Amino acid sequence: MKIETSQLQDIAGVAQYLDDQWAPSSVMSKATAEGKSHRDFQDEINERARAEFMKSLLLYEQLVVNRAFMYNNPILVGLYADGSPERSDFEKMLSTRCLVPFLYNEGSVVEKPINIPVENHIWENWLSVCRNSSPTAVRLSWDDNLNATAIKQKLANRFGAFAKNLNQLNLSELMGSLGQISEPSTAEALRSVLRKIAIDAVNFEFDNNGKPITRQEIYRRYICVEGADPTRGIVDSKKPFSIALKQFFDLKY
Repeated sequence: MKIETSQLQDIAGVAQYLDDQWAPSSVMSKATAEGKSHRDFQDEINERARAEFMKSLLLYEQLVVNRAFMYNNPILVGLYADGSPERSDFEKMLSTRCLVPFLYNEGSVVEKPINIPVENHIWENWLSVCRNSSPTAVRLSWDDNLNATAIKQKLANRFGAFAKNLNQLNLSELMGSLGQISEPSTAEALRSVLRKIAIDAVNFEFDNNGKPITRQEIYRRYICVEGADPTRGIVDSKKPFSIALKQFFDLKY
């Protein structure tokens, strides 16, 4: 079955903790102190992510899951792996729309995404699950032209627009949510960093023919160790507010 976002249940949520960049604060602090990637603590991350996943199933009528997470997140892949005792439960969650895959521009849940690497055995397991269940997929629009426009406006451009307008944030509320001490000197230091990011976001668009700044570019400039692959998430403790900013932009993303 195919639905659009307006047809989701009122109490629907998204699974941010399934993003491969997600890690709990305790892991991020430990990894940064040791100069490591958060992925070096994958077992601990998986344990916390699984707990968050189970909690979400209780909190939401529907959990919307990026289709990429269905094939590359170890928590979900493990649920429908060969021989998994939870496979039938996973199929039931798909059939009852408890889990709803979000498709970017794919035409169905069994259309393999072009730019997402998927191991063959995982893809075959996914196809088997889809044959044994009745998944409902959601897209922004099932009209391809409208969907392409919506993706640009509501996904790609929205993150860039957010980065350009960081000056509109309530700094006191932001500092509280980031766990920062609300002192004048700390507030001014954070304001200075946000101002630089906003200016960079504007300049990035001018220099790249209107293409909005990406999360990875912000990682590279303000969060990660210089010269390191930003997807590895090796946070530079010398860059101000680096851990807090990573969690902030990950949540917005």
